[in-house]
This record gives sequence, C-alpha cells and structure tokens, in this order.
Amino acid sequence: MFLVADTIQEFKLAVSPETSLIEIIDLIEQLKREDKVPQQLFVIEHSQLLGVFALVDLIYLITSKTNLEKVKVAEVMKPAISLEPDYDYQQALSIMREHNIKYLPIINRTGELIEIVTPESIAIKLQRQLLTTKIQLQEQTIKYDDLKQEFDALINTNKLLQHQLDNSLIVEEELSFRVAFEKLITKISTNFINLGANEIDNGINQALQAISTFINIDRSYVFLLAEDGEKVDNTHEWCSQRIPSRIDKLKDIYVEDLNFFIEKLQYGEIFQLTDIEELQLQELVKEQIFSTQDIKSLIILPIACSGNLIGFLGFESLNKIIWTKNSIILLKIVAEILGNVLERKGLEETLKVSEERYARAINAGKVGVWEWDIQTNEVYIDSNLKAMLGYKDEEITNQFTSWLGFVHSSDVDLVKAEINAYLEELIPKYEIEHRMLHKNGDILGFLSRGTVVRDETGMPIFMAGSSTDITARKQIENKLKASLKEKEVLLKEIHHRVKNNLQIISSLLRLQSGYIKDKQALEIFQDSQNRIRAMALIHENLYKINNLAAIEFSEYIRKLTNNLISFYAIDNHIQINTNIEKTFLKIDTAIPCALIINELISNSIKHAFKNNDEGKIYVEFLALQENKYSLSVSDNGVGVQENIDSLKKQSLGLELVWNLVEQLEGTIVYNSKFGTSFRITFTENNEI
Repeated sequence: MFLVADTIQEFKLAVSPETSLIEIIDLIEQLKREDKVPQQLFVIEHSQLLGVFALVDLIYLITSKTNLEKVKVAEVMKPAISLEPDYDYQQALSIMREHNIKYLPIINRTGELIEIVTPESIAIKLQRQLLTTKIQLQEQTIKYDDLKQEFDALINTNKLLQHQLDNSLIVEEELSFRVAFEKLITKISTNFINLGANEIDNGINQALQAISTFINIDRSYVFLLAEDGEKVDNTHEWCSQRIPSRIDKLKDIYVEDLNFFIEKLQYGEIFQLTDIEELQLQELVKEQIFSTQDIKSLIILPIACSGNLIGFLGFESLNKIIWTKNSIILLKIVAEILGNVLERKGLEETLKVSEERYARAINAGKVGVWEWDIQTNEVYIDSNLKAMLGYKDEEITNQFTSWLGFVHSSDVDLVKAEINAYLEELIPKYEIEHRMLHKNGDILGFLSRGTVVRDETGMPIFMAGSSTDITARKQIENKLKASLKEKEVLLKEIHHRVKNNLQIISSLLRLQSGYIKDKQALEIFQDSQNRIRAMALIHENLYKINNLAAIEFSEYIRKLTNNLISFYAIDNHIQINTNIEKTFLKIDTAIPCALIINELISNSIKHAFKNNDEGKIYVEFLALQENKYSLSVSDNGVGVQENIDSLKKQSLGLELVWNLVEQLEGTIVYNSKFGTSFRITFTENNEI
C-alpha cells in the first residue's frame, strides 16, 4: 500500500479546510506543470480527514461564476468515502469502481488518516501474493519428486531383497505382499498427480478404500487440525460393512483430549496398538473413540506439511493385527503422500483465490501487468491489458518489439529512452505516461510503471510492471486545463476593464477639478484622483503578467513614485530615494500597501518642504523573514509638532493610512524627531 506521507508528498493530495478555491486553482496550476493533477483533494486538519473535494466540482463552480477567492474548500467539500484498516480488497475495489475514484483513504476509529490505497497498490500486493504462492507450489512439487525418488530407491532395494531371498517361501510371501502393496501405493501416487484440487478429497477416500481392502482393515480415516491447532475434524473415512461410519460424530474434537497419542505424532512418531486393551481404561472411557466399536487393533501416523503436523492417518481393525516393520514403512509413505497432496491442494486453492482477487483488482482499476525477459527479449502481457486495447490473447505475440508497435508512434522513442535510462540507473524509477493505439483506432492514455531484477553482477535480466488506463483521467485533466485557461483569460479581461474604468473615473475627477475654485475642495479631488490611479496601476500590472496570483511589488513602487513625481510636477529640489527588494505580493496585500505609499509620499510632497526648500523622501520596502515585510516612508522636511491623533482627525489621508494598516493586521510607528517617518510592519497570509 501507499503510505500517506509518500502519496500526499508525490501527488500533493492534501489541503487545509481554510484553503480558498482560488488557492486550489493555483495549486492545480503548479501540479499541471508537474503533470500530476489528481482527481480529488483530501481536506485534512491535524491528521483528521474532514472531507474530499473533487476537481470536477471545481469546473462546475468556475462555470457558475462563483467568487472562488471567497469560498473556502471546507464550504464545498463532500464527505470522504473511506474504509477502516481491516478492509478487504474486494470491498475497496467495489467502492473505487462505484464512485469512480482512484485514491481511497483508510482511517482509524478516531478519524485519523493512516493510509491511501489505489487499484495499482492492490494489484501489486496481490501480484506479490500470487508469486509467493506459485513459489510455494513449485517447492511442494520438488518435495514430491524427492519423495518419489526415495520410493523408487525403496522399490529397487526390495527387488534386490526379493532376488536374495527367492528360496525362502515365507519370505517370498512377505515379499509378494510388499511388492503388491508398493504397486498399490505407486498407483495411488500416480492417480493423485493427475487430480485437480477439487478432485483430491474424492481421491483420498478412494485411496483409503484401496489400502484398507488390501490390508484387511475395517476402518481408515484422516483427521485434520483446525487453523488454530486446538481442534481436529474427521474429514475423510472408509468403513467396511462390519463397522458403522462415525465421520459425522467426530467433529470439533479438542486436541488436548487426544494427548494419549497426539504428542507422539507431534514428534513425528507413530501410535500403534496390537491389542486395544493395552490402552488404559480411563482413557477409553474418557474418549469414547474406540471402545464403543469393539476395535482391537489400530495404528495412527502423522500427516505433516513442511515439517508441521496438520493431521493424522489412522487404520482400525476388529481383529488383532501385528503391524510389521514393512507395513509401517509403507503406511508412512502413504501418510507422506497425503501430506504432500493436502499441501498441494491448499496451495492450489490459495493460488486460485489469489488469481481471482488479482483478476478483480486489475479489472476494477483498469490495470494490466507485463513481464519482460530482457535476455530473450520475450514479453508476457496479461489478457486484461490486451483486452483494454481490444485484442484477444492470440492476436499479440510475445516479442518486445511487437509490443512496442502498439505504442503511439510519437511516444515510442520516449518510452525506449525512459526504459534505457532506468536500466542504466540514470533515474530511480520507471514511471511514464504515454499513448497506445486501440484496435479500433482510438488513442488511449496509459501510465506505465516497472521494476527491474538484476543478477549478482548488477546486469538487468528481468523487468515487471503494470500499465493503467488513464484515458478518462486525461480527459478530465484536459477539460480542467481548458477551464483554467478560460479563467485566466477572463481574469485578465476583468483586470483590464477595472483598470480602464478606474482611469475613466480618474479622468472625470481631473476634468471636474478644472471647474472647482475652492483650494481645499480641489486638493480633495486631486488626492482622490491619485488614490484611484494607484489602484489602477495594480490592475494594469496584473493584466500584463502571466501570474495573476501575485504582483512584483518592487517594480510597482518605482512606477508609482514616478507617477506622483509627474502629477505634482516636482522639480529637482525634491528627490525620492528608494531601497526596495524584489518582492511578490498577493493583490489583497498589494492594494492596501499601494494606497499607504501613495498617501505618505503625497503627504510629504505637499507638507514637508516649504518655499521650495530642498529635501529628500525615502521609501524602503524590505522582506524581514518569510511572509513578513517592513515598509518605511520618511522625509527630512520640517516635521510635525502636533500630536498624531490630532493630525489623523484633520487629515483624511492619515486616517486612511491607519485603517489600511489595520486591514493588513500590521503595526505602524510614527516619528517626527527628524523630519517625518512612518514605519509599518505586517505579515502576509500565504497559507494554501
């Protein structure tokens, strides 16, 4: 599975609930440049999953002309579809398919996000399980072959013994019995080789009947341990006509109640009785397993898989039987055969379940897997991946070069270059988006990932991976890109029109001021005109740049000071000196700062220097630390003797400055000891 930190860091899936939709658009712009636009974003606060915001909803909000800057994502998010940690793969895949989502969050009982799963991660997990099961099945087959070799060696030994003891009639009878028994075991073993997993239970019952009939036994059975190892069940049985069946009654027997023989089995030993009366009376009464059926003799042998006891094989007779050494050896072989058969059955059933889960996973996630033998240049493409391209299994060959023929001609060189770079360890991983051709001529988008296997010298010998159909995702991305482009054009047009309207208002004020004779009223008109021009300059800059989220404020200050110099027709007796760092501010911050600078410079030009005295005005704008800034406007003029509160009441401009500083949530320090100085510090909120 994908860890939460890895998935969020790679794809930037998380936002805080206070994030505005305009900030989400900026985030998408960034992801668009990285070509990692996801279908949805998770709204997270203090590791708690609050909800989910689908990007298709963003398109709707944009087209509905919603004010994206004022809407927080918490206001439009939807409840997240999630699962608890004990989810199962089928449930997760069904939810992804039903809701058409790729990322499914896993949360604990406290609502904390602990994991994110995808169809690819499930497919990779199941592919590993499938490979492990296949390896176990191969190992079991090897063990079975070793047992057969041991059995063949035993047959050869018996043939030699038969030749040496040919003159002894008694030995000849025993040997004849053993040879016949060996032939029976060989037949049973061969029969099991040809049986499928669903036929093995019936094969075991037939084997019990054949062996019991051959050695004249009344009842034979197999008991298997439960998964927890605390109980056993009678799973297979054969009975002669002299004894009733008990398989239905011998279920859920506690292992601790069978301690009088089960401990021997756990050490690989056998338990045998020539006469059942040898068993202690209290054990007979306690178990009620043998005494009610007049059983006289029995033998129980362990059935093991990979060295672990999984059950036992038993034979019972109403007659007293002496279990010879040869009989015990052959019965042990039968028990070993059953152990291998049952292990094979379990592995094949596990393999079948893994294959079914794997098939469901890749079908649900539109994921196909491939394997490439680099040494032979042969490639395996699973049927699901072929079907996604509209082909049947037999229609695509297993040559790597043939497979490249299905890659879009414009992407073939790119795919080759990416593979070679990965094999040469120039890049850490193989992951590429490319196009492929459907049989009907359609062009599909795919995301391919792969992992290489190297030999002991570091040479690549094998590569395996997956290819995911991302056509639908790419279509959504293209629609979103088109929508964002329309938004960008629209915003630029808005800034252009706002700038034009402000310039019209400024021109109207200028024309109107030509009819005003009152000096104080005329000054008010001129101040208003300067304020409007300061704001219009902001919109003019935004119209001309590509980044609509922020403006280069250092360049703006230079243009603003030049406009003021031109407006007030300042000659060389007043100089404006600037110390401005290159800084980008959001429009919400830039406009108040612009108005503050306009008011303070205008105030210095009009009041600091009397009778055309020479003087200097200083403008300084510095970045103190991350998101924190210092703005200073000062002059070396005559200064002001009055209290600042009194001045604010007399001057609309100064009152406006204080209100704008409050809007910025900043602080202002006023000093009139040497001329007049205003220093403002504020912090810009840049949370995303």
